[in-house]
Amino acid sequence: MALLFLVAVFPCWSATLTCGVGDLDPAIGNVTTVSGLNASVVCGTPPATASVSNGTDASVNAPSGYENLGAGAASVEFDVIETWTVLGGTGSGLIYIEAVPPFISAAVLEDYYADDDLLVSGLLGFEVSSTEGYYGLDGIPFTFGVPFSFDVSVLIDAYPGYDGGRASVNYDTTSETYQIEPITSQTPAPWQFYQAGTNLTSITLERSAEIGVLTPEPSLLWPSLAVLLVLGTLRYGPMKNPTL
Repeated sequence: MALLFLVAVFPCWSATLTCGVGDLDPAIGNVTTVSGLNASVVCGTPPATASVSNGTDASVNAPSGYENLGAGAASVEFDVIETWTVLGGTGSGLIYIEAVPPFISAAVLEDYYADDDLLVSGLLGFEVSSTEGYYGLDGIPFTFGVPFSFDVSVLIDAYPGYDGGRASVNYDTTSETYQIEPITSQTPAPWQFYQAGTNLTSITLERSAEIGVLTPEPSLLWPSLAVLLVLGTLRYGPMKNPTL
């Protein structure tokens, strides 16, 4: 019973793979979603593929067929929880993502017509696309010496193109320490930091990450409560009225 309780209440790590026709619109063709840390799907005519392994190593491949409405398209999505601590000074500042961070290895097909990309939402907030190139969002606020955590969602997709569409990503969740130069240096770097009035030449970023945890479905609530009730009954027995 205790094991059943654990399975029923605690959420599972997961990635979602979607494979369909055209632009992944269910109205256009069949769409299949699979959840799991290691999974793959194949669909469409010609077929497209989507796969994920070890939770954060994913790839998608769409066939050539820009003018073929039956050609498959695919996507993979998973969540990561980032935890950062910024060292080297006092006060607060901003970190700007200037390129793909070193803990993310990604590739998209250099085909303007393929429309495949990597999208990272949340505080990291950037996109690498074969049609739009790279762009990031506003700086990430931090306070020196204060750890903070935030969620990001990683989505990669590929659509049919003249030469097909291909995209892949490996999101490293191991703990690492990075040196970040100030934004005033304007040197090529994955990221830069800014703090008004600072004379720091660099800061240290301590980072750890883990695969995100999905929220349990509301439908698990009642089975979980039922298991608790049964466990309580088995341990204490039925309630009895006190005797005078």
